[in-house]
Amino acid sequence: MTTYLHKLRALGALAATTALIAACGSNTTEQSADAAQTEGGDLVWAIETEPTTLNPQLNGGDAVKHVIRGLFDSYLYANEAGEYEPWLAEGYEVSEDGTTITLTLRDDVTFSNGEELDADAVVQNFDQLTEDDYASSSRNSLTSLTDYEAVDATTVEFTLSQPDALFLNYLSSSSSPIAPESLESSDELESGGTTVYGTGPFTLESWNQGQEIVFAKRADYAWAPQAIANEDDVAYLDSVTYRILGENSTRTGALSSGQADVITGIPAVDVPLFDGQDGFEYYNSPAGGSPYSIYLNVTRPGLDDQNVREAIRQGLDLDTLLDSVYQGQVERAWSSLTPASPYYDESLEDSVPYDVEGANDLLDEAGWSERDGDGFRVKDGERLTVRAVSAAPYVRDNRDVLLQAIGASLRNDLGIDFAFEPVDLGTESERAEANDYELFDNSYGGSDPASSYDVLYSSDPARGFIARGNYDDDTLDGLLDEGRYSFDTEARHETYKELQAYISEEAYQIPLYVVADTVGTKDTVKGLTFDPVGGNAWSAYTVSKEG
Repeated sequence: MTTYLHKLRALGALAATTALIAACGSNTTEQSADAAQTEGGDLVWAIETEPTTLNPQLNGGDAVKHVIRGLFDSYLYANEAGEYEPWLAEGYEVSEDGTTITLTLRDDVTFSNGEELDADAVVQNFDQLTEDDYASSSRNSLTSLTDYEAVDATTVEFTLSQPDALFLNYLSSSSSPIAPESLESSDELESGGTTVYGTGPFTLESWNQGQEIVFAKRADYAWAPQAIANEDDVAYLDSVTYRILGENSTRTGALSSGQADVITGIPAVDVPLFDGQDGFEYYNSPAGGSPYSIYLNVTRPGLDDQNVREAIRQGLDLDTLLDSVYQGQVERAWSSLTPASPYYDESLEDSVPYDVEGANDLLDEAGWSERDGDGFRVKDGERLTVRAVSAAPYVRDNRDVLLQAIGASLRNDLGIDFAFEPVDLGTESERAEANDYELFDNSYGGSDPASSYDVLYSSDPARGFIARGNYDDDTLDGLLDEGRYSFDTEARHETYKELQAYISEEAYQIPLYVVADTVGTKDTVKGLTFDPVGGNAWSAYTVSKEG
């Protein structure tokens, strides 16, 4: 048996082994905390995106992870090298064949309602997580899980059908445990209300949807991962109020006027208000996983032709479009992984030249050479139309502006009829089910490349639950399997290099920009920390407010 049992001790890097799953590291931006941060105080943190749920097992949005981490913890902590350190579990063991993972829990953790986190509580959580109608975002990570049991009060054994890179990753992310009482009786389980109890450093005092979420410090918290643990374990702040301010100008105005202490999602035009300015701090932390991209639905007319997909990709002057929308504040993406990933293939940079003439030639060769009365390309009497159907709650970071600029370019330069259609979550799901769209836009964070690749590309519905490109490609699926179902780090590097090249060659995806968490604070805010693998702000746990 290969053992990865780590007792809690002073922070140190875990030994690298070929059996340890190598997850994506991420560049991080971290504020150096003062030697002694001030305890107490109330913080106002203005956020762009309101959580669709505060249940960590159901949340699918990277932009709100820092909120949910205030209420819920994970079993393991993924460090910048992609190694796993203790958190709610003091360690884990992986069998030699990679099919058995044994989790050893700390014996001092309690939920905020007083229940203990023991092996039975973990089993009850996995009973819930494996319900067919529960956590669709978890299904991908659980496809290899065949059994789990409580061995004793602090030990849980998981059995996998094969070595699976995503399962340990899952133990460090959205498998966060919820109190058994909440699982059994809470009518707020889906939304994550005040009766859904976690083990985190804060408790939920109230949630006035559309307006604010209020947290209160938990006085008995004592089990943060050593990488971020405060000196006295508990949070510094007495309370945190998250104000939901969707308008960019309203958020930046709140920070400028002192109505907020922290804001996230700073638009490019407002960066100069805080970057390098007295009284403020500005942070830009690149994310891991997949960049913000357009995924082309290859089952739709026109997009089933590789030449058309390639024409769309090379007919866009992305450098100019990105600069016009983000004013030099974002990095153009070239691959289906971000540069923060150790699996990133930098040879793909500058691999797609901007060539409008060549793009139009490709469209002509594909048979879309005629134009209708409005100047749009037609073939067999049908207009070449592409519709980007986006779930409105996830439209952020001026992405609507970028998509509209892309649409104008496609219409004017290539004669493609483009429409950006933001809709509610239910309608987006209905449109996806009906295959009533051509383009899907998305960014997907993750500490292991398999976490983003599977959900965005796999033809297996249990894995590719937002694989809106409908690729159904045996070569692609084979590479996805090779990358995910292996603990051989060197082999995985080769597989993911081949996968990035294949996706680019097929023009399945148009990478747009590398997502970054942009945060502004008053200079009285100390200790802001960022997720070493996801790139987003960690939580309010490490933060203090001076004065």
